[in-house]
Formats: sequence, structure tokens, C-alpha cells
Amino acid sequence: MGTRLAELYVSDANPLATARLNDPEKRFQPCILPWADRAAHECYRELTQWVERELDDDMGKQAYLGRIAEIAVQLATIRAAGRLGARARVELADIEWGVGLAHAVTMTMMERSTDCFAQTPRGEFADRLIRIIQRRGEVTRREQQNSIRSRYRTQEINDMLAQAIEAGLIVRTPSGYRAGN
Repeated sequence: MGTRLAELYVSDANPLATARLNDPEKRFQPCILPWADRAAHECYRELTQWVERELDDDMGKQAYLGRIAEIAVQLATIRAAGRLGARARVELADIEWGVGLAHAVTMTMMERSTDCFAQTPRGEFADRLIRIIQRRGEVTRREQQNSIRSRYRTQEINDMLAQAIEAGLIVRTPSGYRAGN
């Protein structure tokens, strides 16, 4: 299959021409594989229309869905080229497979990342503060203040600690804080 894929980039099929694939300075014009029939192209068109509807409903999905059609076509093209190299045509089965795979991967990524937030410096600081308390088992207010050394205002630190208490990560004690249950 590798030889047939290399044919997409090399016009003559001799082994020396294939060696040019390793030259980082060489720029290739790959063959563009045509659709095998109208049904294959229609499958692709339906995907792009679905993406447009999804983005009309929620532009927040742009980061995930913006390239799904391109990825589906790339996968379909690779699959078709694996069969017949540069002579291949992208068939309905190829694009359906590419759409299915691109959709499954993209939707899984979107679902799993929905509940994640990018870490902020304040969040990193709060996590570090909680880990210190959890690692030591218990920390007095004085020890906590010494480890912080005026990096945040007292009210901000109290807010961070209150959120950690509410989440059950730590517990307030008469002298400071200890690891939660």
C-alpha cells in the first residue's frame, strides 16, 4: 500500500523517484482523486450541509467541526488510494467511511473536552495550594500564609479555599486546613 500511496506524489513509478519523498526541500503536487460518482459527492455535500446547520445553531462548535469535512475527504482519499493509487476514484464507501470516522472522532473529542476548562494562573495556584494541604495532611493558617507570600490578596485566597472546602477537597480546622475525606 505504501508504494501505491507514494504514486500520488511521484509521476514515474521508478524506485529512485520515490526516494525524492525524503527530500525536505522538495515540494510535491499530489494527485487529486475525483469522485467515483454523484452519490459519493452527495455524501460529502450532505456532511458540509450538516456542519453548516450545526454551526448555525452553535458557533462554539467551530473549533471542532470546522475541518471535519476536510478530514473526511482526506481519509476517504487515503482509503481509495490504498486500493488503486493515482488511478483511484473516491467511491461512496470511501467517503462514508471517512465521514463516519471523522464524525466519531470529532464528536468524542467534543464531548470529552466540553467538561474541561483551560487552566488559568489562579486555578494553577489554587490547585497547588490544595495539593500542599493534602500532602502535609494539615496546615495551620500561619503555614499557609508563609507558603503564599503575598502572591494573592487575602480575600482571593479565602475564596479559593472556600471553593476547595465546598468541593470536599479540604476541610477547615480550628487552626487551619486539612485534607478532605
